[in-house]
Amino acid sequence: MDKFFLFVFLVLVLNACYDGERRPRVYATLGKISDFKEKPVKEIYDHAILLRQDSSGFFAMSTLCTKELRRVGVRKESTGPVLVCDVCGSEYDGIGKVLKGPATEHLPFFKLEIDQGQIRGPKDTLYVRIGREVSSEWRLPYPEMIPTPEAKQ
Repeated sequence: MDKFFLFVFLVLVLNACYDGERRPRVYATLGKISDFKEKPVKEIYDHAILLRQDSSGFFAMSTLCTKELRRVGVRKESTGPVLVCDVCGSEYDGIGKVLKGPATEHLPFFKLEIDQGQIRGPKDTLYVRIGREVSSEWRLPYPEMIPTPEAKQ
């Protein structure tokens, strides 16, 4: 009888670690949404994420080279920032598209969420959902408490 309860407990615990898509649920805390009001670009070094915003909202891009899985550095150019892998020499533009190989895949984008009580963190906290890739056009719309970049000017 004890083995049965142990088995049921393990099934429930392991099942709680997965969402409906059978992928691990991994949320990385980025900070309070109000902390990003004045910063259009912020690197979240601990999670290898580049958080950016444009007129449509927030988006999060990986800063790991798709060839070597090493952090890319930023090189300023007249055309804008270029993300460069120091190991393999791959280059990506400011929105993660491969400019020069050997990397062949663009940098992935991840889904962002604002906790309103469902993730069990502090309210109005911005989270990135690691492992949940989205298209490079996906944006988290601005909450009402944060003005859009156009409104700031």
